[in-house]
This record gives sequence, structure tokens and C-alpha cells, in this order.
Amino acid sequence: MQSADLDVAQVVVRSAKPGEEVACLIASTSRKMVRFSNGEFTVSQAWNEIETAILYKNRGSIAVGSTLSTATDAALSLLDRLRISAASMKPKQDFSKLAPKSSYKPLAEAPKEPVSDDMLADMVLRADSAASANGAERSAVVLNSEDNSWHLVTTTGAELTATSTSNHLVIRAFSGQGSGQGITASSRLSNLNPEAAGGRAGELARDARSPEPGEEGYFDVVLDPSIFANLVDSIGYASSAYSVESGFSFLAGRLGNDVAPPFLSIYDDGLLKDGLLVRPFDDEGYPTQRTSIIEAGHLRHYLTNSHFSNKMGIPNTANAGWIEPRPWNLEVSAGKDEESDLFSGHVIYITNNWYTRFQNYVTGDFSTILRDAVFEVKEGKRIRALKGLRLSDNLPRMLSSITALGNRQYLIRWWEVETPVLLPYVRISGVHLTSAG
Repeated sequence: MQSADLDVAQVVVRSAKPGEEVACLIASTSRKMVRFSNGEFTVSQAWNEIETAILYKNRGSIAVGSTLSTATDAALSLLDRLRISAASMKPKQDFSKLAPKSSYKPLAEAPKEPVSDDMLADMVLRADSAASANGAERSAVVLNSEDNSWHLVTTTGAELTATSTSNHLVIRAFSGQGSGQGITASSRLSNLNPEAAGGRAGELARDARSPEPGEEGYFDVVLDPSIFANLVDSIGYASSAYSVESGFSFLAGRLGNDVAPPFLSIYDDGLLKDGLLVRPFDDEGYPTQRTSIIEAGHLRHYLTNSHFSNKMGIPNTANAGWIEPRPWNLEVSAGKDEESDLFSGHVIYITNNWYTRFQNYVTGDFSTILRDAVFEVKEGKRIRALKGLRLSDNLPRMLSSITALGNRQYLIRWWEVETPVLLPYVRISGVHLTSAG
């Protein structure tokens, strides 16, 4: 199948007429998913997704389109439609040409792991058993395993192929009125730790089984990697040059300024070791790299493709997206503090969230519902579990108010964290909590 996909991309590009620039990207995903709840398997599913995308450039006009077919005729028909669309467009003044032939280095591929239904089921059951052993009355588990491949051919001579794998297990445990979530993620299925994820979910649910209504106010908080990853994912989106230009970024106009304390750095890395979205080249064929978004508290780079690099006069970070640059794998550098030290004094410990919504993308005002266990903690001890709270604050203010980072990193991905994030626990001062009602 991979060879056939590459053949189709080659045919498309060889059909380019004099003066035309064409890139054809064929992306495919093979996915297995298992769901388990209330003591039984509810879903065991496998499916394939494939897309043929074409970028067409001619005399300053650009058109982009895609089809879910990999048939040669369908791809050539798409190319013809893009020619017609581009001919009707006004040429762009900031037109950028396709990348020259890439000098990227193919990644050394690890031996392919077999992924059977029995292996997935075993991991799910191990997570559920660990949750029960740690106080859960019941649990719900989802395990996703993916194989991804990309084939890119361009009229500038690029013929590139890459593959990656991604696995993540999410378990939510319940006890009384309490709930807790655990996550384990890795590029290798064999590196998942379902016992740790299940045990953590069960322990959180057990300790939160009798929550009390929380009070509104401003508090020092410790964010679990799960909720911190959700916020860092939003920072990754805001760092895209597309978001900056289109008015959806609180980082607009702040390039070169301090936006966080000097001990905080956030990177995007297309080559992150054990990353879940590893790509040696971007959609234009440029070699991916490790890019500092925030380095030592300083906003260093927006994520760009060739178009935004050319238009804004800033470096090309190889994050194409032909239209919208986006991060590959985000990483927050670990701090120097032991995790236990983050819980000194009086803090609110928030373990999870969902439905993050921005009231104003430009200023960074947002709110998110606190999901699962929330604890009031004094000198490292959980005094009581809380319920009925929402985090309503400003993300740039929270960034600048980070007071400590844990010295261990955790890889997080689930449906509230679209971009994989490697990051530690974080402590933030003066966070605004409001009623969720």
C-alpha cells in the first residue's frame, strides 16, 4: 500500500505543466481502539483513514484541496480542479515558492511491534484491575493504537516517506461521588504502563469520593500534567503564525518579549524521542527540528511554514501545514523542584479539566470546567475533596505567575489534548476559581 501511495503521488507531480509547482501528500492512519466500562468490553474497532492532498501554485496563485481516494484518476481530477480554481484567483503579492529538494535525514525505525486484539485487551484489563486495587468501584478505559505514514512528492524533487506510531491509554475511575483519571502514552505499545495509569485513577477517585462544594476566589494551585497539557496545547495553537495573523493569538505582538518566568521553556519538536507525532519533514518537505517557542521565559519563535516565514520575515520552523503551521510534539522543560515540594503550604490541587473555551483569543481570557478530583491541600496532605468549580482566568497572566515546575516529565495525549505534550507538574499563584453553576 505504501509503495502504491508513493506511485500515485509521483504521477500527480509528473503531470505538472511548465511553470506549475505541485506538491502531493498522501497521509494514512491505521487505528485500533478498545473501550471497556462497567466490567465489560463495549467497543473493539479497527479502521483505516487515508487522504490525498495537493498543493498547486502557478504565477502567484495558490490552491489547496484533498480527496479521501488514492486512485490515480481521482488525484488527477483534483489537480485539474485546482488549476481552474487558481486561475480565477488574484495572484498573491507575498507568493512563496515550494521548498528545494530536502536534505532531511530519515529516522531510524524501531522494529515494528505486533499489535493484536489480545494485547490491547490485556492492557485494558490490567488498568482496570489496578484501579480496583486502589479503591475504584468501577472504571472506563479507552486504548488507542495508531500507525501513521506520509508520502510527499514535489516538483522541486522531493520524494519523501515517513512513518510513526502512537499509543495512549486513558482510564477514568469512580468511587462514590469521586472520579479520577490516569493516562499512559508512548510511541511503543510495550512501553505503556497500564498499572500506573489505573492505580492513579483509582487512588484519585477513592480520595475524592465525598467532595464538598468549593469556594470561589484566588488560590495558589498545582496543576496535574493532564490539565497543564491542555493549556500548553492552547499555547502551541497561539504560537502558530496563522493564529497570530488571523487574530486568534494572545502571543501576537509579543515576539522577543518576556512572557513567563526565566525557568520556563516550551519547545516544539518534530523529532522528539518517543514522541507521538514524529515527522522528519513537514508538509512542504523541509526538515523538522526542535524549535524554542518560549526559552527561559522569552517568546523566541512563532511556528511557521514557508509562506509565513516569507511574509513575516522570520525563520521557517518547518511546521507546515500548507495553510496553517501547527506544532508536532510540545515539550515543557522539567524544573528543579521535587513534586512533593510543589504541595507545600496551602494549595488547590487540580487533576483534570474539559471544555476549555476562550472568551477572547487576543487577550487570552478563558474558562474551563474542573473535571474529576480536586483537592484542598495543606503541607502536602489532602484535607478535603472539592466539587462544582471552574477555572476562569487569563492564560498570559497564568504563564507569568508560574512559581515552580516539577522535576519529572509525563507524556500526555487524550481527546482534550490534541497535540502530544511532554511536561511536568506546575504550581501557579493567584489562579481564579469560580462556580461551575
